[in-house]
Amino acid sequence: ASPGIPRRPCGRELPSDAGRHGPDHDDRRARTTHHPVSGRGAVHVDLRRRCRRRKFKEIYLATRVTLALERKEILKIYLNIAYFGWNMHGIEQACKVLDLDKSALTNYEAASIVARLKYPEPRFNKNKRLRTIDLRANHIMNRFNQLNSKGNYGTI
Repeated sequence: ASPGIPRRPCGRELPSDAGRHGPDHDDRRARTTHHPVSGRGAVHVDLRRRCRRRKFKEIYLATRVTLALERKEILKIYLNIAYFGWNMHGIEQACKVLDLDKSALTNYEAASIVARLKYPEPRFNKNKRLRTIDLRANHIMNRFNQLNSKGNYGTI
């Protein structure tokens, strides 16, 4: 794709006649394209509909999960499969790579691991990202302390 070509929300290019019939005209209809060799036509479903359909499926599945599992169970499953950075899939690998004992984490170490969910640790050029992770961990710790000072006791 070349720069300057309008894109749909899901990343595909708009056809060249986009905009002639209004901003959403092309997105409301299905397009038929022909295979260059066989000449057979294929109808392409509207990409916005596919994005919406995927989002509704995600909402449906999330609702089913919340009805079937406790919050702590969902969190445990999520932390076991989450991406924390290069070569760190799941909390076990993250603790191993960071040389931390999972059963004896300090609040700051736990906040540092959680910060990597938003800012995964890269393989190379770590310095800038590690500063960002440190800032995020401090933010998490401040928020944790604010909540606990108000009597909303919890853990990170």
